Amino acid sequence: MLAWQLFETLSHGVIPLATERVQAFLLIPLGLGLLLTLVVSAFEFLRRVYRVRKFLIKRGKLQFPSWTVTLIAFAAPIANFFVPWNRLDIIRQTLSTYRWKREFVIPTAPERKLRSLGILWGISSLVTMSGNSDDPSSLLIELIAYSMLTALAACQFILATKWLSELSSDFADFEGLARLSP
Repeated sequence: MLAWQLFETLSHGVIPLATERVQAFLLIPLGLGLLLTLVVSAFEFLRRVYRVRKFLIKRGKLQFPSWTVTLIAFAAPIANFFVPWNRLDIIRQTLSTYRWKREFVIPTAPERKLRSLGILWGISSLVTMSGNSDDPSSLLIELIAYSMLTALAACQFILATKWLSELSSDFADFEGLARLSP
């Protein structure tokens, strides 16, 4: 939308009324689509982590912090820098310890592979941009800022996907072993 607005402003000097109407019309469906995508991906991410947490509690008799508090921490702008990501790292590290040493132990100092993801998540949750300007220079600055936020979101996605694929592959090994053993 912003690139389109920038193009119209640079080529015509102002944003035509028809362009503004099309943008306003597309804003709601695109926003709902993005929200739905976020909810579905967050649900899938947490569902997979929850299976591992449940396994560690059931088989290893381990206690982890409340899941509700962890979920609430994702929404808190400052807390989400570290709190939920550290808890997810602890779950991941506990599963790794069990895989390699065959003992259920909650690590006191996990590797914190998700620390950078927590920092990115926290920064992006604190940044909001608004405004509508017909000035090409301010539109260009907004376009650069939105591009940086998009790159930040892509980085978050890559880190989360890599972490989740490691967790899923390790846990798939355990599910297979659990079915074979009495």
